[in-house]
Amino acid sequence: MTISQRIALAIAEAALPHDQCMSCERQGLPILPLRRALVPDTRPECVSTVADNRHISTKMGLRTLRMGYLYVLLDQQVWHAYAVSEQGHLRRFNPYEPPDGPPSPLPEKCVNADHDIPSAFLNIDTSRYTSAWLAFSSDPWPGSVLNAYKSGASPAHRFEGLDLIQARNNPELLGIAMTPEKPGVDQQVFEYAQHGCAPFDSAHGFHSRWLRRFALRGYLVNAINRHQLENGVLAVVLDDTIGLIQEYNHQRLNWVVKRQVWREDPMRAYQLQTSQILQIIRATHREW
Repeated sequence: MTISQRIALAIAEAALPHDQCMSCERQGLPILPLRRALVPDTRPECVSTVADNRHISTKMGLRTLRMGYLYVLLDQQVWHAYAVSEQGHLRRFNPYEPPDGPPSPLPEKCVNADHDIPSAFLNIDTSRYTSAWLAFSSDPWPGSVLNAYKSGASPAHRFEGLDLIQARNNPELLGIAMTPEKPGVDQQVFEYAQHGCAPFDSAHGFHSRWLRRFALRGYLVNAINRHQLENGVLAVVLDDTIGLIQEYNHQRLNWVVKRQVWREDPMRAYQLQTSQILQIIRATHREW
């Protein structure tokens, strides 16, 4: 690789536009990233009572991204990196200079301008790139990790691969094809389908987008017209193994805590002692 090629790659990765908000004014083909996660199973047979508390079982489903970092490797050469806020909004940053501290929420200026919808999407210039590899992480990756993935030294199965021509022309082959008439996410994604999540308590919180469904449809209309997307806008599903483990542990701990609180009730100990005494008496005087 020549020096000029190296400079061009460095500019593509690190030279972020200063005249654009990196949350809501990014340019390029929009793609909505989602994650596989536990969601409540609302079927009647999956709702029960545990330790005097309403309990709902879980199942695998789709959710918006949790707080963390999204990495996109374009044509195996150029990195794009996004910090994901707790509410699932993306802000692009220099992949080799991650921001200090946890990802910050969407700026108030963007919120007041109703830019929460575009900030939930990543953007790729499909006139420059033909493939993209996406991965979600709880923590920012150091330069050594970025270089290892770029060189192929680390396994590629960590990523979700996208053919960007298919992403434009046939999004239904890669994920959910969102159209204004049938967004799809309003039926399949927890945050878009539900206004609240009680009694389900998630390890990563819950930030409903149920009230933003109509705004999403408006955004899809504009995006489809601007980018000439005849078959809709792509929503792609990413693996989040760490987040899934955290959620399983959180749900298990919640169940244990509820059970412990139930057992610590003084009346519960009295009832247990009374029952044990009655069993001893019955065993001693069987003729009773």
